Amino acid sequence: MSIFEAMERLAGAALLALAPAAGIVVPAAHRGRGVDLVVALRARGAGDLVDGYVGELTREIWVGAETRSLPQEALEGHFSDLAEIIAAYEIDSACLDGALSSSAGGDRGRRIALDLFLKARGDGVLAARKLSDDVAMFVLERSFARLVRERQRITALAPMLREFLGPPPASAPQPTPEPSPVVASSAPPPAAPSAPPPEAQRAPPAAARMPEPPTEMEERARIRAHYGISEAAEARLMELIEGQGATGATRLARFEALARWLQEARAQLIRPTNDDGDLRKLKMRAADALAAGDLALAMETLKHIRRELRDGRRRIEARLEDEVAALKAQMTEEARAAARLAELAVARRDYLAAADLFIEAADCLPKSAREEAWRYHLARADALFRKAEEENDDVALGEALAGYGSVLRLLADGSNTRGAARANVGLGRALHRQAETAAGTGRLADAVAAFRKALSQISADDAPVLWCEAQGGLGRSLVLSAQRSRQAPPFREAVEIYRTALAAATDEVPAQNRLELNLGLGTALLELAEFDKSADVLEGAVAAYSDALVLLSRADAPEIWAEASYNFGSALLALAEARRETGPDTERLMAAIAALSGAIEVMTPDSHRDIWVNASMTLADALSALGEAERSNPARLHQAIATYRRVLEVVDRAATPITWATASMNLGSTLIRLGEQEDKRNNWLAAAGAMVPALEVFEAEGATAHADLARRTLKRFHEEWVGLLAPQPSGPVAPAATPHLQQVG
Repeated sequence: MSIFEAMERLAGAALLALAPAAGIVVPAAHRGRGVDLVVALRARGAGDLVDGYVGELTREIWVGAETRSLPQEALEGHFSDLAEIIAAYEIDSACLDGALSSSAGGDRGRRIALDLFLKARGDGVLAARKLSDDVAMFVLERSFARLVRERQRITALAPMLREFLGPPPASAPQPTPEPSPVVASSAPPPAAPSAPPPEAQRAPPAAARMPEPPTEMEERARIRAHYGISEAAEARLMELIEGQGATGATRLARFEALARWLQEARAQLIRPTNDDGDLRKLKMRAADALAAGDLALAMETLKHIRRELRDGRRRIEARLEDEVAALKAQMTEEARAAARLAELAVARRDYLAAADLFIEAADCLPKSAREEAWRYHLARADALFRKAEEENDDVALGEALAGYGSVLRLLADGSNTRGAARANVGLGRALHRQAETAAGTGRLADAVAAFRKALSQISADDAPVLWCEAQGGLGRSLVLSAQRSRQAPPFREAVEIYRTALAAATDEVPAQNRLELNLGLGTALLELAEFDKSADVLEGAVAAYSDALVLLSRADAPEIWAEASYNFGSALLALAEARRETGPDTERLMAAIAALSGAIEVMTPDSHRDIWVNASMTLADALSALGEAERSNPARLHQAIATYRRVLEVVDRAATPITWATASMNLGSTLIRLGEQEDKRNNWLAAAGAMVPALEVFEAEGATAHADLARRTLKRFHEEWVGLLAPQPSGPVAPAATPHLQQVG
């Protein structure tokens, strides 16, 4: 069975299923005679309905998403099985009336199809026949959609359906004729008609008999005239049909379907288009060949047309590809021009303008240029971070944080780990900056996590510079976290991180990065020295700051050089004091004095008050320690005393009381040492005058340890007070010099 025969069988079954709509009862024995009904309709000249049904269903089958993936054999099986299912089930009268009512919408066919589908599926028929639910529902719906568009279609077929089905069985109820309207009249009612003679019952009048069916030649002539094909084309089509083994009514159905296809193909070929002249000529030649029935010539011409269209399509594709490539190149150049402007704005420190230009550059890029887009977004975030750092702009800092987050979302697929690492380093720096102005260690923990994430995405081998930047950022955040928590382990971890980074730093790493690592290492070791007093820690700090000063220029970066010199001198002094038990370390003390003096020369109390005060006090401590070591040279003690007094002139006692008291206490200690060498009375009295107010401040501020030290020293002064006023010939024993207090504030 061919697919067209299966469709005709489906059409016949659907027509018989709809017969009750015309008041015709279809006996169960006749429900499976759909094919016979189609033959009878063609014989009576009513094949248009069937042919239209088959043609429309064919087109919908080829384009339907439910059926176009099925092979032809599977489609034929579905059509045949569904025809049997339609014949096996009777459509509910309510469903049929609703589908054919004038108020029904565009789902008339779906109502009937759903009724049959649910019955068949409920009985397990669909599963038993291995039919697809989607295909079955689609074919059932399309089978009834054309037939139930107008109820008159079914009603018009009623005479032929009655003739096909024959007289109704005796038990079947006969339709009761409607009574004639009552008309008021004085005339007597007409007499009942007498029964017709038996001959009249057996043979209806000639006018009531069905016309003789047309012959095959007449049907072919009608089809040929209707679709406008030539006799030559007819002969060729019939030759093809006969070659397929079609017989009877199937021949005419296939002939009409092919004639319809021929008409549509010619119409498509000759319709107006914008094709060039040569292509239009080819299409006309193919149309003429089809009209003449020369299918071989038509096929060859259509092949030429396909090649021409394919070549034309390829030319258009190539042109479009060139245009798209040119457009992408233009967009990329526009983006780079905006980025260059942004970089110039960064150089001019106009960071907001730079941020806007980087966003403009990203927006100009084509969608496919994802690699450059994230770079512009990252550059925008960097510009905003620089504004936040240089101008203390919290708004810019918040926007920078959001910008780094957007870059990380762009690179979330993991295809660009280096880019993600750069964004994480920027995020860590921004979080660290935010943590510097916030209390607690929460933001610092986030910064540490960002730097660790960056280090997990790169290595020292594939990205040495970025890796060192991430290590340095992690070390800074750990140091600040340890300063706030006052715990030694984070300091130790920071020291190891800095040393690892410096050991792995190659020549590719710029001197600025190595400088930052050495400064960070020195700071971490100096902080660790508060917990670990061993000489190794201080020696490491001295070495780190020494290496940093090698990379620094006083002329190029005076502030950084001065701070590094101050820390270098502080580390040298601490190391010298740590080795005091083995004797005075004059060499380190002199080196500390030189470094601290250089730092003070660069800094001023007005521009660098806090660091100048600390550096000056540390210098005074170093001078005092060296003066004690060189007992024959009181000049060092005089320099220390003068330095302490300069500090006391700068420091406001009310604003920073502990710092003022520390300087005053250390001044008293140095005066005691000087009194041991010259003018004991005056120097000791001056020492007492410095220590008494220092003690008052320590007690008022609750600095217990400093206050206890001041009390012990003053007690010794009290014990020797008489001797100081009226010294004996042998002289009193000088009280021990007060050790220098740790700087506070």
